[in-house]
Amino acid sequence: MNNFFYQVSINFQRIIFRNLRFLFFNLALPIAFYLLFTKVMTYNMSADALTAWNSDYFVSMVLYSSLMSSVITVANTLLDDQENSFDLFIVLSPISRFQYYASMIVVFFTLSMSAVVSLGIVASLVNHVTISFITWLVVLFIVPLVSIPLIFIGIMVSLTGTSNVVNLLSNLVVFPMAIASGLWWPLEIMPDWLKAIGTNLPTYFGSSLVKAVIHHQSVSIQTILGLLIWSILGFVGIRLLLHFRKKQELLTI
Repeated sequence: MNNFFYQVSINFQRIIFRNLRFLFFNLALPIAFYLLFTKVMTYNMSADALTAWNSDYFVSMVLYSSLMSSVITVANTLLDDQENSFDLFIVLSPISRFQYYASMIVVFFTLSMSAVVSLGIVASLVNHVTISFITWLVVLFIVPLVSIPLIFIGIMVSLTGTSNVVNLLSNLVVFPMAIASGLWWPLEIMPDWLKAIGTNLPTYFGSSLVKAVIHHQSVSIQTILGLLIWSILGFVGIRLLLHFRKKQELLTI
């Protein structure tokens, strides 16, 4: 257990504390989108609709921040570790590969929680979004959990090849997923075929769960099952890709 916490501390230092610009942009972009869309897309809205929009878009930008850090940052961080032979250090150290991935997940859980706090402060101060303290704590706990399937996707992307391929795939995953699942624009304005895709994405299930918590509504079984199925698919996908990579390495020996 001490080895695991030591690995977590190393990851915090090399991913966040030695790269504070990354932390700034990871939080600043969703905040900028939140301020833009809550001030531009609110023309002629009634007071009740505006209140709901401000809180719902807060959730959307929290999920968008989690999506970026879980896919783009996870994929590029793991790829850098592969190219710089840091993963070889993991093989030779007492840390297992499972603990290595788990320590990464702890770091990116913290990033998701940072997005909740920073966006929550902006939403509260700028748009007067009011959420009870208990609800804040629940959201702070739930957002990292709903990002698990997204982190699994990021791990899978990191296993696909070179930096060019990883960067291309990261962008092809993040931005279409953000649009299709309604994180940028409401699903109501999208064509039916895109709605059918968007309502089955992990980001849609995650935002639906958090919105239900904020509005004190019941959470549907479909939402829980959707997140669970995506998590299982992600875990299985990682195992298959690792198995495939190992077979390739054995063939090249």
